[in-house]
Amino acid sequence: MSRFLTIVAAGLTLASVAVAQPKLSIDPLQFDLGVVYSGAIKGGRVTLKNVGNKPLRILNIQPSCGCTTIKQPKDTLLPNESDVVEFQFNSLGFHGRVEKSLFIASNDPSLQYFDVKIYADVRSELEPSSHSTLTWFGSVAVNQTSAQNIVFHNASGRVLRIKGVGATVPSITVKPNKDRIGASDSVTVAVTVRPTHVGYANERIWLEIDSKSQPHVDMRVSYIGIKP
Repeated sequence: MSRFLTIVAAGLTLASVAVAQPKLSIDPLQFDLGVVYSGAIKGGRVTLKNVGNKPLRILNIQPSCGCTTIKQPKDTLLPNESDVVEFQFNSLGFHGRVEKSLFIASNDPSLQYFDVKIYADVRSELEPSSHSTLTWFGSVAVNQTSAQNIVFHNASGRVLRIKGVGATVPSITVKPNKDRIGASDSVTVAVTVRPTHVGYANERIWLEIDSKSQPHVDMRVSYIGIKP
């Protein structure tokens, strides 16, 4: 009998060890940001909770690209404890339906790795005709100029007015050929770069328009300054 009780006790001990483990609950499992106008930053919160009976360790949380930043939660959650992952998605450079991920690694033996999907529908009031928000100038000699025309199409369905233009550095000039763009009309923007030093440059230009949805229309401008 004592041998039988020993076997039963050992079995119960093994069973208790088997069920004593951390367990990660994620809410929501995917996040739809809805419509985001190009250049806007939009974010959300994902709740992590330990629904197990052992401490849960959050080993790593990594966004799928540099366009998404996160605020890390606590690295250890006790049973029934929860915390949130705050994230922000920068829509600059994207067009159309976008899918990104937050990769989560934990010590939950049944869910060691999981990726929370983040979706966004990126739109523009003024859409570049190339459907790209990057203009590449190639190699340009220092103190020499290179110019390109960028055409933007009015996709808003109403008249838009350009209130101003700008660039991140004074060596880039931005000149639209009109300041009033009719519905379904286009505007041509002449962009001139003049490198001041040797090396790669990734700058930003923008148009300020009278739109509440997208007051700034952004475009990245890249080039390599080379010796004359």
